[in-house]
Amino acid sequence: MSTDGDYQLYGKNLPLTDAPAFVRRAQDLETVWKALLEQCRQEREVLLEMPRLRLGILLAVVPEADLFDGLWTSSDQARYLRQLHTAWRPVLRRPHPPFQSAAELEEVIDKMVGSFRRFNQRWLKTLQNMDFRRINAMCEAYNR
Repeated sequence: MSTDGDYQLYGKNLPLTDAPAFVRRAQDLETVWKALLEQCRQEREVLLEMPRLRLGILLAVVPEADLFDGLWTSSDQARYLRQLHTAWRPVLRRPHPPFQSAAELEEVIDKMVGSFRRFNQRWLKTLQNMDFRRINAMCEAYNR
């Protein structure tokens, strides 16, 4: 028959034992997952360099009123660009004066849209080329 002393001894020694296997597997999986997310974050940062710069230039040359006044097909698009600008905080290497002609504005917009497209293509290719075998195997083996 167990006594209170046995429970106290067991309770004192419990923290000294290793974690159960399912906890260790979860910790290992979390470590690999975090490393994969960090790798993605770093690659994304590199790929976003030009879209950030192009968005910064657009918002430097277009007055705020013009950004929301029919430049885009909807005010939601303009609002989204403003949110990206706030989140990305692009740093321009030099000042960019406001646009003087519709052709200048069109060129700035085309360059920005092109950089966004290239980012999307490169990001998709990056994700398609990532090796998920290790983390997938860990997920499959988790409950075995």
